[in-house]
Amino acid sequence: MPSSLLPWPPRCCVDVTGQWNGTRMVRASRGDVDGDGQDLFPVVETRVFDPPPEDNRARVHALVALLVTHTHPFALESPVSFTPAQNPNPARFVRAYRFESLAQSIPYKELFGRKAGNPAW
Repeated sequence: MPSSLLPWPPRCCVDVTGQWNGTRMVRASRGDVDGDGQDLFPVVETRVFDPPPEDNRARVHALVALLVTHTHPFALESPVSFTPAQNPNPARFVRAYRFESLAQSIPYKELFGRKAGNPAW
């Protein structure tokens, strides 16, 4: 889907938080989870550590231009990579980057009856 057709406000952005600290969700302290995000903004193309499988997914490419400072980059649904981008308007945006994600393309009804999780877990 072209980035110009993405829904606004975005309802499916990923901010990787996989652990409850008693007050709120935070990034997990275990090293074997939350491998589908990035801690740092990209200075070169950066692939995520644990991308999702490509089956029944469509590639989504988009440019993100941040109006305010964020602690780490985010992307739609299941990010695959992050890439630096030129800020389209430095007077308005604090930073820009691109991402590639794999968005679910299979109808939800076709997920009924499937088991959740990954056998490798």
